[in-house]
Amino acid sequence: VREVSPYYTRALFYNVINIFMENEEVCRRYEKEEGDISLLLSQQLSSAQMIEIIRKYCDIFEGEKGNREEKETEWMSQVRLYIEMHASESSLSLTEVSEHIGMSPTWFSTLFKEKGGCSFKEYVDMVRLEKARALLTDTDDTIELIAEKAGYNNSYSFSRFFKKYTGATPNAYRMMKRNV
Repeated sequence: VREVSPYYTRALFYNVINIFMENEEVCRRYEKEEGDISLLLSQQLSSAQMIEIIRKYCDIFEGEKGNREEKETEWMSQVRLYIEMHASESSLSLTEVSEHIGMSPTWFSTLFKEKGGCSFKEYVDMVRLEKARALLTDTDDTIELIAEKAGYNNSYSFSRFFKKYTGATPNAYRMMKRNV
């Protein structure tokens, strides 16, 4: 390990602190816990003091990251609940859900895929498929009515989708589940 001059050490320290200070919430929390950072930075600091300040900022930043992840989890739960409540509406769309959440459709789509692990359409399709499976197993409703209750415009597109993902037509699936 090569020795680094105090000048470069101090420059690196101030660059790191500037990065942390770009996050207003982290700055507020640091100043609440430790006092005015600008007053502290105007002093001649030892390497140990600089390391301690960076550690405190890191701790605060990690806490903020945890809060953000918690909010994202809560956000995803709200989105999933909304989709599950409205999946039976054939008009359910990415635009509708993104407006309900208060995001642009593009950003919502990106964030949904990143946090949910699948696209919005794939998720809605799976919710509808599970609803259809339950209705086929638990009711004597016609295929047309089940298609409508599951959010499909017509029984033909529903039957094609159902067979593609389950390997059986809705009627064959119903008979198979009832004979078990």
